[in-house]
Amino acid sequence: MTFTQDDIRHIKDASEGRLVDVISDFHELRRKGKDYVCDCPVCKGKDKLSISPAKKMFKCWGCPTVKGKNALAYLHKRLEDYVKWI
Repeated sequence: MTFTQDDIRHIKDASEGRLVDVISDFHELRRKGKDYVCDCPVCKGKDKLSISPAKKMFKCWGCPTVKGKNALAYLHKRLEDYVKWI
């Protein structure tokens, strides 16, 4: 299946500001100040994955490969890891 640039733009627009919603579909988030944390799915570090709704970004403080600025980037990372697992 291929996506057109219009498809990608539509997905980005629909996911704008929904970073916490998307990540919480995969992980149990815990509030830490104004941000959220959870265990990193890659390095399994406890409370290493930090999600900042205000900054619109996520980052793992235990492994350099898990970081991004929107929900689409997080889903891309999840899919990439899933394909490696298979």
